[in-house]
Amino acid sequence: HTPHSIFFLAKEIMSTIETQQETAMDCIRRNIRKAGRNWTWTILMFLSIPVTGSIYESFPLSDMSHAGIFAFAVSCFSIFISMIMSAMHYIQSLKKFIGGTPFELVMATTLLGLWMGAAVVIQDPQNDIASTLLTDEETEGIESVKEANLYLFTWLALFCNVYLVGSFFRDYRRVDLRVLSWVSLLAASVILLGISGYLRDDICDTNNEVLCFRIQYGIVSSVVVGCISLISSVLSYASKVSPRLGLVLVSPTAAIYCFGVGLLTSADGPGHAFGTIYFTIWFGSIMSILLLIGEFNEVFLNEIEGNETDSKTTVKIPMGNDKHNSPGEKNRNPTDSGSC
Repeated sequence: HTPHSIFFLAKEIMSTIETQQETAMDCIRRNIRKAGRNWTWTILMFLSIPVTGSIYESFPLSDMSHAGIFAFAVSCFSIFISMIMSAMHYIQSLKKFIGGTPFELVMATTLLGLWMGAAVVIQDPQNDIASTLLTDEETEGIESVKEANLYLFTWLALFCNVYLVGSFFRDYRRVDLRVLSWVSLLAASVILLGISGYLRDDICDTNNEVLCFRIQYGIVSSVVVGCISLISSVLSYASKVSPRLGLVLVSPTAAIYCFGVGLLTSADGPGHAFGTIYFTIWFGSIMSILLLIGEFNEVFLNEIEGNETDSKTTVKIPMGNDKHNSPGEKNRNPTDSGSC
């Protein structure tokens, strides 16, 4: 009976291995679907194509500066890597290399670092690639976009890559809108601080006191909002922000940004032309208003609805830090969460 026992034991081991492999592949597929990295890589590839085409069309290789060559090389490399990574998600034998693996994380992080450098180079008015500095007497020192496609698709590619890297660290069982919003505000504040500080000397040297005051407001406001956003991001990630505290934190932020829209993007403001200041101040205002509405509803609207429906079972959609599970989650099978 020994040969038969060995045969059945080997068969059972092989069956177990095959089951584990199938389970691992199912895990990879679930991770891919949840993170959406398959279509994110594809979108990044298509966003990189207009950047490459715009640089090549506007600046022939023979006349291209070192900054232009770097930006062109990054966009080409992004197309190549994104195409390969996107294809790997659809080839059965290559899926074991992706789906949240360190290899995919390294590729995404490498591209993020390159795109951050390329965005700085492309958006720098001194490099005269996507934007330039106006030289008119009344608008001297103000940034103006000269290549709309290059400017827009560079930002979109960068944001797409940020999402790609962030998808490796997200908890997909819940969407933390508060953390995402505060981090977005922090990023907008850092960008606004950088461009405002960069343009301040050129603008203030023109002896235009109105423009000088407004660009200085952009610097101060971005520092204040950036500090609030950093603190709020950390507290929100640690689930330490109650709706009332969130309302206290976001109220001055929304006021500063909304006032900044009128001050910086008006006819006499440094951001009246479409550029980085215009883009970031409007983005920050929209995000802060959405946060304000969300926190206001958490504090007041949900309390009113709770008083009106005391005898009913309600499911609350939190901003992201509600630690209480919904009734459906209490009876949910642990394996349904998709964790591997």
